[in-house]
Amino acid sequence: MTEQAAGAATPHPQPLSGPEPRSAPELDEWIEKVMARTNFGGLTRREYRYGDHAEQVADLWMPESGTYRRLVLLVHGGGFARHFDRTLMAAAAADLTRRGFAVWNTEYRRTDCGGGPLTSPLDVVSSLERMRSELQPSRRPLVLGHSAGGYLALRMTRLPVVAGVIALGAVCDLRANAMAPDDEYARFMGGLPGEVPGLYQAADLMTSPGTACPQFLLWGENEQPHRIAENQRLADAVREARGRVTEEEIPATGHFGFLDPRSLAWRRATGRLEEMHTHD
Repeated sequence: MTEQAAGAATPHPQPLSGPEPRSAPELDEWIEKVMARTNFGGLTRREYRYGDHAEQVADLWMPESGTYRRLVLLVHGGGFARHFDRTLMAAAAADLTRRGFAVWNTEYRRTDCGGGPLTSPLDVVSSLERMRSELQPSRRPLVLGHSAGGYLALRMTRLPVVAGVIALGAVCDLRANAMAPDDEYARFMGGLPGEVPGLYQAADLMTSPGTACPQFLLWGENEQPHRIAENQRLADAVREARGRVTEEEIPATGHFGFLDPRSLAWRRATGRLEEMHTHD
């Protein structure tokens, strides 16, 4: 498996039509439709372990030629819920692989399967190290995460071994998202902010944003207003810390459009990825 200099873009027919999913069953059905329209032929995929826990696995997607332009680590979202796994990013992984990238689509421990504010970020770092050890790339990898996976990706902006991070509709403020005891984010954190303040402080991106690499924050025009606001607050915090950050709002896009490789949102995300690849 060797690195190469250039790759061809994938054509993008029309994205899925209709409203975005609003529940777990609707998201499952929507992802199934995205997967059914995705061409997985001519790509190789192999599972690797990076730890002893059942969730500490990742899929390496590789062009059939065995040569690649750059390593990209994908981190899926799903509110840290056990129900959602790296399948959410499988179509994105296939598209990036067709563009000539080697893609490491990682799993990590989530709520109710060993995950939490301490273990889940460590899993993603351990997965990154396993990826680097396996492929020994000559250039630093790029990291792309969506939603809750965007939060985990943004934690990696503190690592000099990462060339850049792209966060799509990212959860940037866990304190603002943990609204009730049974809320998915409060369950992930192990309680509400007033109950476990030390964990929220340690997990806070706003007070200690990463500045070791450039970062792109992308969100949809139709994203929830509080999610847009927290992305904007994080961008301000990164700039105040003298970090490199760029924001972009994608028109006519909600939260899940980034997961459809035929969407405008995904084309914008891959454009930012190409920009990071070119300038690092």
